[in-house]
Amino acid sequence: MFGRRQQRRPRQDAALRIVRSTQSEQKKRRRMFDSGHLRLAILESIGERTRDGFDVIAALETRCGGLYSPSAGIVYPMLSLLEDQGFIAAQELRGERRRYTITRAGRLHLDENQPFLNAIHARLGPSPADGSGNRERSGGGSGLREAFARLKQALAQRGRAGRHDVARLEKMREILMRAAREIEAL
Repeated sequence: MFGRRQQRRPRQDAALRIVRSTQSEQKKRRRMFDSGHLRLAILESIGERTRDGFDVIAALETRCGGLYSPSAGIVYPMLSLLEDQGFIAAQELRGERRRYTITRAGRLHLDENQPFLNAIHARLGPSPADGSGNRERSGGGSGLREAFARLKQALAQRGRAGRHDVARLEKMREILMRAAREIEAL
């Protein structure tokens, strides 16, 4: 009543919104960690050895082969949450950063969530702490990051210079497609 029906959208508009949202979801970049998995990855890294917040960030970056580095704005609130939940304990030494250790409750939580940890390991590969990680995952991630940076720079320079040169752009596309196929074949 009183204009209520006029504010409703027709069913066709609703269907179009669903289609558009599905298409935009397909274009979105996939997250490195699924919901709750980052918390488990942080807890697991602290379970490997006592760490401070910066060391947690570095350990996750190494674990991801240099392709992902969580921000301090994500890690430190997560550390506070884990501490509030009783999964980690913080020690503050004189003038140093807070160091975190895993508690018994934290170890039990990791054991209870082993299927999720297995999913994380399957996605990221073996842990460097296992000694089974490859060189790239166990600390050489900056090499891959440097290669990406060089590729990006070369594409930007050559792409701008040959903006109207269709043959050059096609050649660049072919090189990228060939590289993608070779990497997928590894």
